Parts: sequence; structure tokens; C-alpha cells
Amino acid sequence: MPADLPDAPALTRPRQPRWLLVTMILMSIGYVGIFVFSLMMAITSPMMFDSGDTPRAWKAVIGALIFPFFVIGNVVLAWCGYGFRRRTLIPVGFTLPFLYMAVFWLYFA
Repeated sequence: MPADLPDAPALTRPRQPRWLLVTMILMSIGYVGIFVFSLMMAITSPMMFDSGDTPRAWKAVIGALIFPFFVIGNVVLAWCGYGFRRRTLIPVGFTLPFLYMAVFWLYFA
């Protein structure tokens, strides 16, 4: 390489802010707690058929069985957004389970 050419700068991506990592860890710990309770809800969901086999009971059971997978999938989505530096995926991944719970509660309230 000729001596008169400057060295090319290293191609590095900027680091994510530290507060974002702390928030991700705290939210993930919180979602582990939500996952445990949603798993207990999914395990006990067949008891919804004690009063009879109705379409509303089937919807509640299917909703209860889907929710634990939905929680884990959205936490994985948020961490992928953090890893790939797509900051829009992080709030989406952490707010969708709350939206699911709100819709579930409003439908069955």
C-alpha cells in the first residue's frame, strides 16, 4: 500500500445505550413471572368446561393455551430487535402481550 494514503477507519456500529440493556433485562425478568402465571392458567384451562361445553369456553381455552407461547415469542422478538439494532421492535415485543391480555380481559369480562 502506498505511504501517502491514510488508513481506512474501522467499520464499527455504534453501541446500544446502557439504559436500554437494563430495561430489556428487567422486562425479561418481569415476563418470566407473567409466563409462569400464564402457564398455570394454560394448565388449568380445561376446568373451564366444568359448566358445560360452550363456544365461549372453547375460545377461552384456546386463548389461555396460546398466551404462554405468545409471551415467549414476543420476548424473543424484543431481544432480536436489540441484537439487530432495530429499536422499533423492542417496544412492540414488550407491549403486545399487554395488548393481548387487555383484549382477552375485555372479551371475557
